[in-house]
Amino acid sequence: MSSRVATQAALVNLIAKKLTAQITAKVIARRLAKMGVGFALGALIIQGMIEKASESAKRLSIRHPKIYHKLRAQNIDMAYFLVEDSMSRTMEAIKIK
Repeated sequence: MSSRVATQAALVNLIAKKLTAQITAKVIARRLAKMGVGFALGALIIQGMIEKASESAKRLSIRHPKIYHKLRAQNIDMAYFLVEDSMSRTMEAIKIK
């Protein structure tokens, strides 16, 4: 009887180890997939912001070249997109003068 119990215990232990390994692998794979998706999404958002900043700087260089060159000299022309909407009326008023 003792050899039968020992065999059963060894078999249960082996099955438990294999199940634990499979479950752990699935959990790790899911977490890595979520991180990968988060990283890819973050990269796309950053690329979109860079594109928006670039287009905003181009518009500024065409509409208000003096202001563009002053911002460009300080290397902050790409930050103009952050205030472009709120400054549009003011910029047009400056242009009229």
